[in-house]
Amino acid sequence: EVTEVTYQVQAEGNARQLLCDMKKNITYEIWHNGKLIATKKSSDQGTLFFEGELGGTNVFIIKAAD
Repeated sequence: EVTEVTYQVQAEGNARQLLCDMKKNITYEIWHNGKLIATKKSSDQGTLFFEGELGGTNVFIIKAAD
């Protein structure tokens, strides 16, 4: 089970993101290009979903909020 992941996306416009194999039922911080944009709780199945506007190079860091 994953507690932190970093990835880069080249895209423009609205994007839906679904992460799998995350640790179940914990709160994650979602960072986009160095700014905290949300905190979300993962599901009972270990998935985490969020969406938002992208522009050019987008770096995401998703990490447990503990």
